[in-house]
Amino acid sequence: KVADLIEAKGEESLNTPAVIALLEDVVKKMPNHQSAQILLSVAKGEEKKLLSLGGSFHQINTNISGIARKIQMMGWSGKGSINSSDRDAAKDALNELEAVSKKLDSRLRDFNDATMKVLTTFSEGREDDEDDDDFSQRIKKQWEAVNGERSKLMNDPEIVEELQG
Repeated sequence: KVADLIEAKGEESLNTPAVIALLEDVVKKMPNHQSAQILLSVAKGEEKKLLSLGGSFHQINTNISGIARKIQMMGWSGKGSINSSDRDAAKDALNELEAVSKKLDSRLRDFNDATMKVLTTFSEGREDDEDDDDFSQRIKKQWEAVNGERSKLMNDPEIVEELQG
């Protein structure tokens, strides 16, 4: 019903008491219904201050997903050349992560920092005195740090339980 209303009358239709009551009812009956929670916070004019653990993981993984394969291949192949579209993709991912960093669950800070570091390095390219081999090794080490932080998180029973729960 709400989706049809928004499609027909626009997002401002969320601000009506009837829609707010409907969304509150959905959230009450289905507390894990994230779309309803987000729509309700928009309808009430509340901005969500922090993302959940799962939402934080999703943000980091989504932002790096478009360039992750290139980063991995560079580390494995030892070839350190990057084209401008790859560099731009890394910059875009970095900008998006920077925009949401303050909203991420604090338990993912090290994972996010490692991700941002490799994105920064990849987007900036080789240093003036660095050859392709050294650059690809630097990328490889930074990517290994990202994977190490991800592994630490996934080996924490509390975090895994919260992600699955």
